[in-house]
This record gives sequence, structure tokens and C-alpha cells, in this order.
Amino acid sequence: MKKRTSLSLTLFISLSITTYHAQADLSVIQNSLLTELQQKPLLVEDLSHPAFSWALSGSGRSEKQTAYRIIVATSDAVINPAGRLTTEKNVVWDSGKIPSAQSSAVPYSGPQLSRATRYYWSVQVWDRQGQVSAFAPLSRFDTALKAGWQAKPIWSEAQPNWAFFRHSFRAKNKPISRAILYATGQTPEDTRQYVYKVNVNGTFAGLGPVRGYNNQHFYNAFDVTALLRQGQDNALGALAFTYGKKKSFMAELRIHYQDGEVQTIATDERWKVLDGTAAFPYAGDVHAQEAVSWVGFRYPHENIVAKNYPAGFDVTGFDDTTWSAPRVQSPIDNLTGYPAENLTQIEVKPRKVTSLGKGHFLLDYGTT
Repeated sequence: MKKRTSLSLTLFISLSITTYHAQADLSVIQNSLLTELQQKPLLVEDLSHPAFSWALSGSGRSEKQTAYRIIVATSDAVINPAGRLTTEKNVVWDSGKIPSAQSSAVPYSGPQLSRATRYYWSVQVWDRQGQVSAFAPLSRFDTALKAGWQAKPIWSEAQPNWAFFRHSFRAKNKPISRAILYATGQTPEDTRQYVYKVNVNGTFAGLGPVRGYNNQHFYNAFDVTALLRQGQDNALGALAFTYGKKKSFMAELRIHYQDGEVQTIATDERWKVLDGTAAFPYAGDVHAQEAVSWVGFRYPHENIVAKNYPAGFDVTGFDDTTWSAPRVQSPIDNLTGYPAENLTQIEVKPRKVTSLGKGHFLLDYGTT
């Protein structure tokens, strides 16, 4: 009996040790997966070798990654919640086990990626003992439009500095997988600030572009899936400004449906435009004229005449019968997806509003 008990105890300890070491002491930190140093970017320009990065967590002393395996797929159903690969279907690239401690800027080495396409990816790692972790929760990235633009640059015929744009359309009555709005404008150089602000159904979607460099002209992408109304009328509205001689606004909305169909709404002659001068009459620049030469740019005081502002121009049902058809402008050269996080809009409310009489008010925003 003593020997039998000892054997059972020995077997229990052996099994316990084996089970313990079957679990890797190293894991990929959730939400640490980056593509081109961004979380879930929408404009990956490199279709050959985009770079992947991830962060690690481990409790063992001197623990380190000894190998990795990356999976890239066109479906989010390849990895289950337990972190296991469930199917090879829709897998674009499986790196296999790669002996390496590298976890930053690891290049994709699979087939050429397609433009304007969403991909999903994950990674698992091996620790010093050769034990493998589960796959990290999937991340994703979208590739850039490249030369696939269908939109045309547009502006008001009179070439004002300020212009309003709008367009209504009906989304198809079927489930939407995703909707990406691409947009840009000319030119941000003169004022060193964004050219356009675009809304979807009255809700802010994004603004841009940031001034380019190396002869590049940046465009942005915004995920507006949550702003669209399936099977109903929708509206796009944009307010644009530039002092530049090359004035233009260009946008393209691509609605990807779950059945694979793609609906495209792009700027062209069918849009409507309103000269924004009456709503934003010129009231001088922030810098004096003599200072522009050394400051290097100029931008105006935003003198808004509320009665001339077309409130509601970015929602459905707005009466745009007095608006004009836009003028198609020259193509925008060297379009490149913006390689960083988009600019955003933050609403700041005044702490105190004081009436000064005769329609004048003092807004106190406190310390900023």
C-alpha cells in the first residue's frame, strides 16, 4: 500500500509539472498589435511589406521571446476566443514558426496585398522553454486606395475662400460590413491648417488634410459605419476653406455590404455647392500683412454671420435648390494616405457667458 500511494503521488506530481510547463510563460499584451506603428490603420500604403509590432508580458525571470508566428487573413473568423487557429480558409499569409526575438517592425512577407481591402492579423510567440502562447486577439488594418479613386476634385465656380458642399444618397437595405470615407482638399500649405471638415448625417466624421512633404499630398480615411442609416436616405456635408490658388475638395465614401457588394458615393458634378463668403465675410487675418513674410503663412479671423450660415446643410431633407453645381477642378497629384492618427475635433464649452447688451456676449473659457 505504501508503494502504491507513493507511485500515485509521484504520478500526480509528474502530471502537474507537465501541465504547468505546457503553458507558455510569455504572452502578447492585448491591444498591443500595431500595423505601421498604428492601431487598426485605414490607410496602409505599403502593399508589399507593411510592418507589424507587438508588446510582450511574462512573469519569469529573464523571460524572452524566442520565436513568433504571424497570421494574416481576410476574415475575422480564423482565430477563436481561446486564441487558436480554427481554419486555414481566408488566410493570406502564415509565417510559420520564425526563430527570432524581434517584435517590432516585423515585415509582412506574403503575397501582394490588394488596395482598399481590410485584413485581420494575429501573432503567437514562444518563450525560453520553447512553450507557445495562444494567438493574440485579432487586430486589423485597411490598405490605401492607391490609384483607385473614383471621386473628382470640386469647388465653387466663383473660387471663394470658403465653400459648403453637400450630397444626399440612399444606402441599400441590407447589412453593412463597413463604410470608409476618404477625403482630401487643396491646399493646406497657405494656412498651415486643414482645408475641410466633413460630417455624415449631421455628425462630425473628420477633418484634414495635414500639410504634406516630399511632394506628397495627404488624404484621410474615416470609419463612418456607425453614422450611416441602412436602407434610408443619408447626407454628406463639408465645410472647406483655403487661401490657396488651387482650391478643391474631394471625397469618396465606400460602403461595403456583408454580401460583398460595394456602393460608392464620390464628389462630382452631381453634388451641390454654396459660396461661403456670406457666412464667413473677410474680417482680416490673425497676423498683420507685414508679418506674413516671416511667419510663413496666414489664416483669417472666423467672422461668422449666423443668419447666413446654412444650418442643417449636412442632414437629409435640407433644401438645396438654390445651391449650384460645383466646378470640377484639376486632378490632385501624388495622393498619399496620411501615415498617422487623424486630427480630431474636441468640443470645449465656456464656463461662463456674460451678456454685454445689443447682441454681444463675453464667453469665458477659463484657463486653457
